[in-house]
Amino acid sequence: MSAPSTATRVSNPPDEFPRVLVHLIYDDVDAAVGWMTEVCGFTERRRARHVEAGGGIGRTQMQVLDSVITVGRPSVHGASPLAGVSSMTLI
Repeated sequence: MSAPSTATRVSNPPDEFPRVLVHLIYDDVDAAVGWMTEVCGFTERRRARHVEAGGGIGRTQMQVLDSVITVGRPSVHGASPLAGVSSMTLI
C-alpha cells in the first residue's frame, strides 16, 4: 500500500472561476484587450497575463462583474485551431 498523497486538492472549478470559461481567439490580443476594456467595461486580470517573446500579450483573462473570459492568440494552445475557429468553451 502506498503512502497517502500530501498534494492539496483544488476545487473544480477553482473558487474564483465560473463553471464555464470561454476562450476567444484573436490575432492581436493587445488590441482585443484594449477594445474590450474601453467598449465593454472589462478589466484585465493581470496575474493571468502571458507575454510573448516579442512583448505582446499571448493570452490573458478579462473580467466584467463575476464573469471571466480568456483571450489569446491561436498559437497559444500548440498548433493553430482549424481555419475559421474563433472561440473555444472550457467546461
